[in-house]
Amino acid sequence: MRVIVVSDFGDVNGGAAKVAVMSARGLADASVAVHFVCAVPPVSPLLDHANIAVECLNAADVWTRGNPVAAAAQGIWSASARTALDAIVAPLAGPDTLVHFHQWTKAFSPSVLSAPARRGLPSVVSLHDYFLVCPNGAYYRYAEQKPCTVTPMSLACIGAPCDRHSAMHKAVRLVRQAATARAVKHANGSLSVLHMSNLAAKVSNPFIAPEHARYVVHSPIEIERGEPVDAAANTRFLFASSQRSRERAAFPSPSPAMAPYSQSFVAAAAMWHVPAGWMPLL
Repeated sequence: MRVIVVSDFGDVNGGAAKVAVMSARGLADASVAVHFVCAVPPVSPLLDHANIAVECLNAADVWTRGNPVAAAAQGIWSASARTALDAIVAPLAGPDTLVHFHQWTKAFSPSVLSAPARRGLPSVVSLHDYFLVCPNGAYYRYAEQKPCTVTPMSLACIGAPCDRHSAMHKAVRLVRQAATARAVKHANGSLSVLHMSNLAAKVSNPFIAPEHARYVVHSPIEIERGEPVDAAANTRFLFASSQRSRERAAFPSPSPAMAPYSQSFVAAAAMWHVPAGWMPLL
């Protein structure tokens, strides 16, 4: 069997890249031939393996491009990325080859999603976010700080001021979403979907066409097993997340019953400069 792993980033710089790199390594350890295709360098040393061949396009992350028009064009539809991926996939096409997409919105663009189908190859996309169906990728109304409930790309969605950056960013994302829908339609049933959780599947499945098979596959984690911690004896509270802003969650100020934990809350609130009495999601 041969698996072609497609990820915007070649190094671990977040959750999606971590899963892409670790899954490629795990497959290689299981004697599966892996071709890891990334757009943006550097390449993780974890991919240094006898069963892994790495192809890096040496492209730019759209968020690092100085020209916003060029960045938008790349994000909406990168013809060069599609051509490059097709050139890599073509000689590897065969009955035992599968293409696995991870993150593709930061450099590759949706243009690559239908590339495997052109070669008669099945593919699967891991939904580390909601970008396959939702323009802002979070199915969340940032301005109102609440989950979204409207159908993506409906009139209500198009008019919603939900983007975390600006109305212009939302406009670009809407065009990209139309391009994504086009690519997914061309891929048809050859493209399957992997959800990270049952909740993610519940949210996005209603917006995914029935011809796409879908599965729930929890992301791998690395953890050391040790003696159980006596959590009741701890006096510090830490809430950790990849977000540093208040859009996703907030904690009310501690009650007297939480007095032993107050210092942690106050320190965090001061660190992120939020109004007194609130603890941001870090």
